[in-house]
Amino acid sequence: MDFILYGLFFITGWLTHAVVAYILSLGSSALLFQRTMEDCLLVVGRTYEGYIFAQEYKMEHLRLAGKSEKELEIEQKMDATTMASIQATLIRNILHNVPSKFEGLARFNDWDSAMGEVTRIIKERR
Repeated sequence: MDFILYGLFFITGWLTHAVVAYILSLGSSALLFQRTMEDCLLVVGRTYEGYIFAQEYKMEHLRLAGKSEKELEIEQKMDATTMASIQATLIRNILHNVPSKFEGLARFNDWDSAMGEVTRIIKERR
């Protein structure tokens, strides 16, 4: 009889250990994922900031080169269209690679909400 009791204690202990280990693993994985997602968004935000600076620099040099306002406007529209496509693709690819059990941790679904998250992260980390 004692042998059966010891066996039940062993099985109960093993199951308890498995559940606790799973919960701790899931929690640390979620924290790791969240921090990685935040860092990824910060890199995207800083890259976009550099793009905006380069875009302004380009437009200024095109003005100095004597391009007409119509040509500048066309150039800006082409750049805006290209950037909108890149933004949509980037956010779609990020969200596509989020594991299903962590989908709730991605607090954005488009470019504007992602940039809102970047603002929140920067304020939070200061």
